[in-house]
Amino acid sequence: MSNERFEDALQHVRTASCPSELRITDMKICEIGAPFSTAVIKLETNQGIEGYGQVREGSDRTYAVMLKRFLLGENPCDVDKLFRRIKQWGWHSHQGGGVSGIEVALWDLAGKAYGIPVWRMLGGKFRDKIRIYCDTDIHGKHDGTNMGNVLKERIEKRGYNIVKMDLSCSELCFGVPGAITYPTDVLARDDEETQAIRKMFRQDFMNDPQISRDERVKLIAARNA
Repeated sequence: MSNERFEDALQHVRTASCPSELRITDMKICEIGAPFSTAVIKLETNQGIEGYGQVREGSDRTYAVMLKRFLLGENPCDVDKLFRRIKQWGWHSHQGGGVSGIEVALWDLAGKAYGIPVWRMLGGKFRDKIRIYCDTDIHGKHDGTNMGNVLKERIEKRGYNIVKMDLSCSELCFGVPGAITYPTDVLARDDEETQAIRKMFRQDFMNDPQISRDERVKLIAARNA
């Protein structure tokens, strides 16, 4: 194929932009509450398309802002290259929110640039439907009956048929210097509260123990039994 025909063919490729010339020009952050404080990332480009990601809930926008200098002037379609450049500043839990949020924004831009769904770029469709569960907001709900009422209301109003309940230590550790795990008696107390919640309704039920069921807590409970 001659260069002339090749260039002509490129002009008829269905894209939303010219991906090879796409460059990141700015990154902006907007903080919203839903219900936790959440920082939404917007990557702007020289071709007018934008990519969005999220610094996970309850995290700090700084985890994303500090990585801006590694992105400006780069092609967002080079997702893997840019991810490898910034991943050393990510860690587990909330401290990885900046890296993961930027990666999502890069994929969003790449999909828009090429005019195809991101799931297609990541390997294609695996199933037509997925089951969505109802999560919980534990803050301020200190007993099983109160939590059960909240879950029941969400299920009845929104049509969920499966629930995941948080068993988090955060409520008990606020204001306790150096506290990182549950007191040992809370293990038994959690079981009591969970049973109280189960009595409120009959749906599939999952527990999210977070760090409250780690090996350290199990060993402490066994030692004091």
